[in-house]
Amino acid sequence: MSLVRAKGCTATAGAFFASAPYHDHDDPFERLIGYIEFRKAIIEGDLAAFTCLVGTMTQEVYGSNPAIRDACAASIFGHAATLEPDIEAAMKARGIAADWTRASLAAHTQAVLQGAFILAKATGDRAIARETVDHPRRYLLLLFETAPKIGASHSRGGSSHDWNSKSWNEGDLRNCPPVRICVQCTASISIPSSHEMRRSGQLRLRAVLTFALVLTAAAGFLLWRLADHDLDRRNSERFDFVSAGASVSGTLWLPDETPRAAVVLVHGDGAQDRTSEGGYAPLINAMLDRGIAVASWDKPGVGSSAGNWLQQTMEERADETRIALQLLARRFDGLARGAVGFSQAGWVLPQLSSNDADFVVLVGAAVSWQDQGDYYTRTRLAREGLDPPAVDLAIADQKKEDARIFGPEAASAPAGMSADRWQFIRINRYADARSALARLDLPLLAIWGANDLNVEPERNAAIFRELVSGRNSQSEIIIWPGATHGLLKSSAYNWQLADDWTWFAIMRFVLEGRHAFAPGALDTVTEWILARGKVGASVRQQS
Repeated sequence: MSLVRAKGCTATAGAFFASAPYHDHDDPFERLIGYIEFRKAIIEGDLAAFTCLVGTMTQEVYGSNPAIRDACAASIFGHAATLEPDIEAAMKARGIAADWTRASLAAHTQAVLQGAFILAKATGDRAIARETVDHPRRYLLLLFETAPKIGASHSRGGSSHDWNSKSWNEGDLRNCPPVRICVQCTASISIPSSHEMRRSGQLRLRAVLTFALVLTAAAGFLLWRLADHDLDRRNSERFDFVSAGASVSGTLWLPDETPRAAVVLVHGDGAQDRTSEGGYAPLINAMLDRGIAVASWDKPGVGSSAGNWLQQTMEERADETRIALQLLARRFDGLARGAVGFSQAGWVLPQLSSNDADFVVLVGAAVSWQDQGDYYTRTRLAREGLDPPAVDLAIADQKKEDARIFGPEAASAPAGMSADRWQFIRINRYADARSALARLDLPLLAIWGANDLNVEPERNAAIFRELVSGRNSQSEIIIWPGATHGLLKSSAYNWQLADDWTWFAIMRFVLEGRHAFAPGALDTVTEWILARGKVGASVRQQS
């Protein structure tokens, strides 16, 4: 998909620049200046609207994906090549003798533009990009106005070769540029004056300093944001236990200061390792920074854990979580501990009691497996363009097909589905959290993104309120505005499956880290957890 996006970006940009107004100038040098001014003029609106996708992709995949890197290079240098004919024509028109090539100058323009985009992203301000793009315009004027000229005349009135002309005199020599005479022919080459050379050197020094500043700022910004994805720098220890006779392997990450609370993370659906392939890292780092210790483990059969998660019922997943919480209790005697679960964990964590934990947090939980499946399919079909009657018909057909495939008379998995996945759905497809929620005796924070595409937020939040509200004053049921199924910003990350993410979204997530979450969502979760820790400490002091 990334290769397609890089090539599509090349085609789209090519058509856009081919029709740009700077091509209307007759003078090739004016076309070059017009190109720079056009690039400055289109630096408007949202950052994503004017910055370069292939430039961003190059920074992320240059060392890991040669095919995408090469496609990005072809796009960048292909665009630069469109400037080369005008550069060559301008050099000839002005008789420029240079130690640089048209290709190197064209590449230089792209280097400055890419650096300008990095600065804009680092500051969130397009103004700095516009200011930076002013510099290549000045540089072009410097190159083409002060560069050595082939065949330039040293005299005002006579032929450049007529040294005995009566029109030439000593005053003319003092007033014209110094010359170097070629011993092989009678042509002369104009040499910049010392003032011009000093000015040129100053401008080049400024260009070097500006470029160094761009690189320094970009590197600092990247290191700051990438730290949200780095868990190796954190204090940690093994978090291993045995569940259902199989060894489970995990990690307990510790805050720099004394922990104020501790949680275990309980995965949603899928073959997830302890960090969900790195997706948990910004969340874990945010919790650690607030003094919350975090434990997570590889699902059975994933990473270093034995067993097979596809053979687990929701009840068995709850038992696994209880064992993890017991281990956490032994590690932190007297510290408030709880479970934070995602999506499918909505059928797991309500089964816990006050004997198991001090609190529970659910993100994007569904009450009914059947209802959640209908909503997921309905949303997907609507996004594909089906009208409501067609969606209703498809849902009805799907229910019939599910009864045939997963019902008691089904003998084997359908084509395209593994036997393990088929069996997992068969043993869990009637999961419903209502009875567990009705007897839950733990403080609960249940939170959904308002733009959740996987679980219907309003319907599920209403059921939670009906079953939980009034039974524990510390419980909160929240629908968070502008958020996805996983509480990320829906304006940037709203897909039903992680596999659907574009490369641009992936790279944006890498750059944003914890700031990829909807504003305030992470703070709400961590503050609620810390409040439970204070309550627990107060109770322990009273006892």
